[in-house]
Amino acid sequence: MIPIKLTIEGLYSYQKRQVIDFETLTSNHLFGIFGKVGSGKSSILEAITFALYGKTDRLLIKDDNRNYNMMNLKSNQLFIEFDFKLGKDACEYKVNALAKRNSKNYEDVKKIERTCYRKHHDEYLPITSEELEQAIGLSYDNFKRTIIIPQGKFQEFLQLKSTERTRMMKELFNLHKYELYGNVKNIESKNNALIQNIEGRLEQLGETSVVELETLEKQKNVLKEQLLELNKHLEKNDLSLSEFQKLKENTIRIKSLSQEKQELEQQRELIEKKEKDLSNYEFCQIQFKSNIEKLNTQQTNANKLKSAIDNDSSALEKSQLELSTLSPTFEKVNIKYQQLEEVKKQIDNLNKLVEVIVLTESIDKEQGRLKEGQGIVSKVLQTLEKIEKEEKTINESLIYLKKELPNIELINKAQQWFIEDKSTESLINDLKKEIASTEISKEKLRSDLKQSIQNTATPYDVENMDSIQTELKQKQLKLESSIKELNFDLEHLLINSGLEKYANNLKDEEVCPLCGSTEHPVPFSSESLGDEINQVKKKIANKEKELKEISSSQLALSNYLAAIKPLDLQLFNVQNKLTEATKQQEVHKTKIVEPYKDEIKLAKASNVYKANSGEIAQSEEKILLLRQKLSVENKNKEKYQEALNNIQRNIDKKQNSIDLLRSQISSDFIKNVSNQPKQDIVNKSKELETQVKQTVLEFEKLSKNIESINNSIRTLTAKVETNQSHYKAENDTIAKTKLELESQIEISPFKDLAEINLILKLNINISEAKEIIKAYYNKLQLINNEIDKLSLNIGEQVYDESKHHKLIEQTQSLKDKITQTNQELGKVSLELKTLEKVLLQKKELNEELKKLQLRADDISTLRKMFFKSGFVNYVSSVYLQNLCTTANERFYKMTRQSLSLELSKDNNFEIRDYMNGGKLRNIKTLSGGQTFQAALALALALADNIQSLTESDRNFFFLDEGFGSLDKESLEVVFSTLKTLRNENRIVGVISHVEEMQQEISTYLNIEQDEDSGSKVIESWNR
Repeated sequence: MIPIKLTIEGLYSYQKRQVIDFETLTSNHLFGIFGKVGSGKSSILEAITFALYGKTDRLLIKDDNRNYNMMNLKSNQLFIEFDFKLGKDACEYKVNALAKRNSKNYEDVKKIERTCYRKHHDEYLPITSEELEQAIGLSYDNFKRTIIIPQGKFQEFLQLKSTERTRMMKELFNLHKYELYGNVKNIESKNNALIQNIEGRLEQLGETSVVELETLEKQKNVLKEQLLELNKHLEKNDLSLSEFQKLKENTIRIKSLSQEKQELEQQRELIEKKEKDLSNYEFCQIQFKSNIEKLNTQQTNANKLKSAIDNDSSALEKSQLELSTLSPTFEKVNIKYQQLEEVKKQIDNLNKLVEVIVLTESIDKEQGRLKEGQGIVSKVLQTLEKIEKEEKTINESLIYLKKELPNIELINKAQQWFIEDKSTESLINDLKKEIASTEISKEKLRSDLKQSIQNTATPYDVENMDSIQTELKQKQLKLESSIKELNFDLEHLLINSGLEKYANNLKDEEVCPLCGSTEHPVPFSSESLGDEINQVKKKIANKEKELKEISSSQLALSNYLAAIKPLDLQLFNVQNKLTEATKQQEVHKTKIVEPYKDEIKLAKASNVYKANSGEIAQSEEKILLLRQKLSVENKNKEKYQEALNNIQRNIDKKQNSIDLLRSQISSDFIKNVSNQPKQDIVNKSKELETQVKQTVLEFEKLSKNIESINNSIRTLTAKVETNQSHYKAENDTIAKTKLELESQIEISPFKDLAEINLILKLNINISEAKEIIKAYYNKLQLINNEIDKLSLNIGEQVYDESKHHKLIEQTQSLKDKITQTNQELGKVSLELKTLEKVLLQKKELNEELKKLQLRADDISTLRKMFFKSGFVNYVSSVYLQNLCTTANERFYKMTRQSLSLELSKDNNFEIRDYMNGGKLRNIKTLSGGQTFQAALALALALADNIQSLTESDRNFFFLDEGFGSLDKESLEVVFSTLKTLRNENRIVGVISHVEEMQQEISTYLNIEQDEDSGSKVIESWNR
């Protein structure tokens, strides 16, 4: 991550908005943030971590009321904006955090809203907090341990327990992908389940053989032949049964049809009656029904008209009576209504007179305001004149100050030249010190080696390392060969010594336990073996002593070569850096700024510029304040003048209104009424308005009622006349219809209308009745035809039921045998098929079981390899060891080659102390300064790895702690290390109140606390 810009407002001690330009601040790759305790230095880091993660260590607990406590008590808004770059492609991101104070409740601070953006083609697109954290690649805790390290967190990684450190390594280096034990365990469980399943299935299949298969094949063939013979007999019987069944069915059918025919003959009389009723109903339906329905409708209509005429006549009489009652009252009200215009004119005059009185009173008040405003405008004009004179005096002074101001560009350029010159000189001195220190370390190692080797029985030439190694190796091989030969001789002598025990126990004619012989002419004797054995043992001891001395010399030489190699490499790198720095210094000397070659002259010019700049700034600020005041007073003047003009316009407008109103009222009316109080005039006007409203309402109500009654009378009269005409016409039509019906009845077979109505009431469904009659005759005809046909088919045959039953029994017996045989055949076929299937399944299952068992062996090996988190812990240990190695490159140098970091078996850090024979000791035994050095080396190594993981071309590291625990010498070493990081394309920032740090860093921010305006950021390049 590379920061670009940070904006803070209303956060902790930051009251007013402060902007930190990281691009300028980080241009020298090493920068600082300095200030007194409590000035707000650490708040900058907290602003960055809160913007990125929405968390802050200072206020983590739920009851901390974070929103309220983070906001500056004099601010109404908290605002953080952080711009930065990430990753290999240096993609730009922006994060905003905003909260506002409730204007009605001081302690209520709204939720801090965070919004995140990624830049894409010059446009910032919104992303989620999760996407941002994924892009950073670090959790909140690990970000604080490796990139931006706040107070109290610097030594955390060094002091973490093994389990917690391993967990951190997993997260940092994505080691969770090696957490494979669970996967292997699942695979093993599934594989074991498959094996158990197959074994269970094999057990269920039981024992089977090929002999059983052949026996079942033969049995199946026999049953097939039997079944074929039985089917032939059954086919014959089925044919005979079919003929018997046909004869039986025809005989039964003739009997059934005869009985059905008899039932139909019994229904004939009822069908004939139905035919007669249907004929009469159909005739009446055609001849009379329409006229009868027409007569009924006409009579109904006539009755309705008679009822309507009676009702309307009654309503007409009632309306005429009501009209005669209302007419006298309406005449009285109408007279009042005609006189309303005179009353309204009187009301208008009264209202205008009241308005004249009100306007006159208002004009008196406005004239008082006008006089008061004229006095205020006069005072404002005096103030304006005074401000203009003061501004002119300050401007004249400002012109003189600007003429005397030195060229700031040349001063800045010269200051930067001296800073870079001192930085290069300091770097050269540091490199020379480092070369001298490395040479001393090399000489000490050489001296230690010489002392170590010269203490041996056979001293060597320390100046010729290759000859020493060769000589030691040759002597080692020679001694090992001699010891081997002596051991062989010793073994031989010991065996011979053992044989003497057997020789002493030999007796004639007894079998020898070694050779089996019964004769022992010359038994073995070893009188001098003891002395020989002692001599050989002594020689072996001497040789082993020499070999131990050689091993000790080889170890000392190996340790020397291991220690001298990094020093040689370090010396080579530092000498190259010194050469490069010397060249840079020579080039830099040619770029000195001519007017300020002398640093004292430059300081004097800088002081003059600062003094004049301060006066200019103060003067410009005064002018700005005066102009702001002048602007305010001008606005006040314009505002007051406009107000006076508005008052005068109102007075004129109201006077014109009074004149207009007076011209509209007669002079006689004014004389009669003007002496009365205003309230009496208002009351008189309201009283007259009430009379007018009452008269109008009464007139409109009566007019509406009379008009409604007249409309009703006209409507009812028209309806009565129309209905009477219709009633007469309807009666004429009824008489004509009755005459037509009487004529039709006379020529019909019926006596009168009553008989015809009775027939029509039958309500016969003509089509349905016809269908019933037709179906009856059709069915009777069909039965007769079928009886004739069946009689012809039977002929002279007679059905014998006993013979039929006997044949059925024989056939059923055959079927039972066939069924039984089929069942046996099916059973044998099923057994045969099952047996074939079982044999095939067993073969397939055995093959599959063999594969799964082989796989189980492989899985078992993997399970042991990945047991619990063993493999992940192993990978974590490798990463941690690499981290330790990287950290030692700096730690070894910081401690002047006296200490290095190592890992114990349980992955805890230990210290190898080269000042005390290279022995190990607990890391807790380090002093405060040494602990800081170790933590710094590890933090830098972690940051290196983070840079590699994020594929960033530059790395950023920010430290807020630790320098106060270091002595002057250690501080110089640490600072030298920090400065060398500039050559590694790394940006390093430090927060400190240690003065020595501020003197060594050229680009920095100074944080100052002001009681009124809060913390302020002062940039070193703008001072």
